[in-house]
Amino acid sequence: MAGCSVSELAERLVNGDCVQSGLIEKCLPEAAKVARQDGSPLVTCHESLTSRYEVVFGLCVNITPKTIGEVYRAVYAKLKQQRFLPDEGFRLWDRKDEDAPFPLNAHWIAAYAVTGGSEGHWVHVGAVFQPEGMETETIRHLFFGKTLKEGQDGMEFMYRVSAIIANMLA
Repeated sequence: MAGCSVSELAERLVNGDCVQSGLIEKCLPEAAKVARQDGSPLVTCHESLTSRYEVVFGLCVNITPKTIGEVYRAVYAKLKQQRFLPDEGFRLWDRKDEDAPFPLNAHWIAAYAVTGGSEGHWVHVGAVFQPEGMETETIRHLFFGKTLKEGQDGMEFMYRVSAIIANMLA
């Protein structure tokens, strides 16, 4: 099946031999690449906030993560547009991660407000993983923000910021 066209794959799908044998997961991504190169309208390219992918026969294939930097810039822009950008900034947790792929394989993305010390409060955003065979999760921090708003108003603001980010990355 390697290198087959989308029309050949469609014929095999109609005949049922691809689905029954489980070959569709193996051959559809390659067929989509060939079809896209041939200009087939059956393959459409899409992107989400965190990835780029192709859709063929209603299935997502060839999913590629965006970089952490790309996702950060999109989240930053949306927070700014919605007027929820923390007043003391919103940044990458570690600049050297900017070109790393966004962790699509995480169990979930966590965005949460954190109480500050003497002035203001924080929001942390991270990818949560549970290594196989372990009962505890680990978090890979991705972004953080800070506000100088204090007390209940500051925490409620950061709760809203974290909820907005969580909804974006859900």
